[in-house]
Amino acid sequence: MCRWQRRPGRVLGNNENGQLGADPSAVPLSVRARLVAELPATKAVAAGFRHTCALSRQGEVWCWGAIATSAGSYVGQLGHGINAGQSTPHLVAGLPAVAAVVASGLSNCAALGSGEVRCWGFGGSGEMGNGTRPFAQLEPASSVSAPSFGHVTALFAGASHFCAIVSAGREVWCWGSNTQFQTGSTSAGGSQSTPVRAGALGDASSLALGANSSCAQLDDATVWCWGNGPAAANCTTDPGPPPSTSCTATAEPRLRAAFSASAIFGGMGQICGQLTNTGRLSCLGNGSKGRLGDGVDHGIFFVQTLRSLVAPAEAAVAIDFGMNNGCALMAAGTVACWGVNGSGSTGDGTQITSSPERPVLIAAP
Repeated sequence: MCRWQRRPGRVLGNNENGQLGADPSAVPLSVRARLVAELPATKAVAAGFRHTCALSRQGEVWCWGAIATSAGSYVGQLGHGINAGQSTPHLVAGLPAVAAVVASGLSNCAALGSGEVRCWGFGGSGEMGNGTRPFAQLEPASSVSAPSFGHVTALFAGASHFCAIVSAGREVWCWGSNTQFQTGSTSAGGSQSTPVRAGALGDASSLALGANSSCAQLDDATVWCWGNGPAAANCTTDPGPPPSTSCTATAEPRLRAAFSASAIFGGMGQICGQLTNTGRLSCLGNGSKGRLGDGVDHGIFFVQTLRSLVAPAEAAVAIDFGMNNGCALMAAGTVACWGVNGSGSTGDGTQITSSPERPVLIAAP
């Protein structure tokens, strides 16, 4: 897992596949943020399951990691045209003037200054967005396209699907895995290989994508979600004993009542919002092992009521999630993390496997 810090290009956590930019045989993990060598000054980092990409200040994309631990596990995540991963950053060619890069679990997409989007990596669920489904797209594919899909102004990634806000009406369009209707498509087959509009949403200002759900924040601060899981507002809980929760997938965006937010952020099983009534960042979703950062191990995957982050992340301005962790960026530029720490991913300088339920500041390098 990689985390952005005040010093660009610093990462920490598991390095089994070279995703920290170091030889995994020499550096299997790092409990403190380390500098990625041979990487130009960066302004953004995107981390997948086993690889990392960075956007340089010059608008270039550099990727590394994805060193295969078994046959067939490399699927083109680095975009360098070679059927193998590597621990040193490599420039992704053929991407002029990149404005943003995002990473799903096994794929990446870049938004160009022209408003086009190009993707690479695993495309078996339609992640390339151009009507193809390659197992391994080794270089950036042809542009994402669909009728009425225009100039992209913002780009977002879930675990295996992507969504974009387009300039025309600021509509939301999605593509990729659709096993739980997370793209907003009602089509059968579990994948959407070209962008589809999510409902009739317009005037979208931000999106938050998870493993099986998608949410959009509109100009009026309302939040609309679709897909499956607590974020999509389609779960019911039986108090038991034992307690159990069941959810139903939906392709139609639903209004999240009492979730008025000025900004939203998504994770593998969480959605968070900067609430308009309190100004606090609050989350719901997977609450096991302290993943919500509210100081509690809820022991369940379906926390359906908003939980506020606790100090020191209570003054956070942004959140990002990995598979088992969350990190928050504070207004002062510091970063605090929480969740499972077996690989040192919380950045507290230890590898204690007990899960910090309260955010802790990343230790200085």
